[in-house]
Amino acid sequence: MIKGIDVSSWQNKIDYAKVKQAGIAFVILRSGYGQTTEDQMFATHLKGFQEAGIQLHGVYWFMYAKSNVEARANAEKALEIAKKYKLPKECFIWCDVEYDTITNAKKHGVTLGRNEVNLFTVTFCEKIKEGGYRTGIYCNNDYRKNMYTQETLAKYPLWLADYSGAPDVPCLYQQYTRSEKVAGVYPEGSVVDANYYFPENDKKEPVQQVQKVANTLDKGDKGTAVKELQQALILCRYDCGKSGADGDYGPATMEAVKTFQMENGLTADGIYGPKTKEKLMEFRRVVLLYNARK
Repeated sequence: MIKGIDVSSWQNKIDYAKVKQAGIAFVILRSGYGQTTEDQMFATHLKGFQEAGIQLHGVYWFMYAKSNVEARANAEKALEIAKKYKLPKECFIWCDVEYDTITNAKKHGVTLGRNEVNLFTVTFCEKIKEGGYRTGIYCNNDYRKNMYTQETLAKYPLWLADYSGAPDVPCLYQQYTRSEKVAGVYPEGSVVDANYYFPENDKKEPVQQVQKVANTLDKGDKGTAVKELQQALILCRYDCGKSGADGDYGPATMEAVKTFQMENGLTADGIYGPKTKEKLMEFRRVVLLYNARK
């Protein structure tokens, strides 16, 4: 295992050379949060750690979202920042959903639960993959056990916050403490999050643009097949937006597909593929039969 730290604007005074001398091999930086905000120290930290010869293993994005549309906007902003600073494509962009994500949504009158956490995370991570970057989930053991499904966790590498010794489950990174004292982090005596990287758990799957699969419909598609999909969704009481069945696979249709997938035990990626079609057509037949008997 290899030792590193993760930092953000909360650590605003760092002697990067001293951190290197203290034996820190890598860093993970917060690049931003929410739909619009770049971390105020990201550019400074990125330059400082690079000049000191400390490897950038990735960045994390703290999610603030009240809907799946906002979750996607978080990912889009994370990609914008990654491209702005020309981060290498092998760089991880981690999805960070925490208690404050839930609390912030609650302040705005929105209650987020297990379904939303999984849906938002998958939406974020799939968008990052579309952008050509590696991605994964940062969470603690509480969220790992009680918020995330095994299906979601199986899809992405795990950065686990576990402060009780060795990680409870295999992971790519373990944040093993929030109170590591590292020379060069000021004021003197300040503490930072410290992590272990387990290279033996890194599958290093090649990063590539997501290719469109035959016999699928996705955002941006148009035509009769999209209109038929929308008509089936609307029949089954899934809202496709003000335009209704207009034959345009826009954001509202994608949201309707994702909601249907989440409610029917499918991967909520918003892509209308064979499994989703089979399930929706089955649902449609039941609705038509019910309507005929009324």
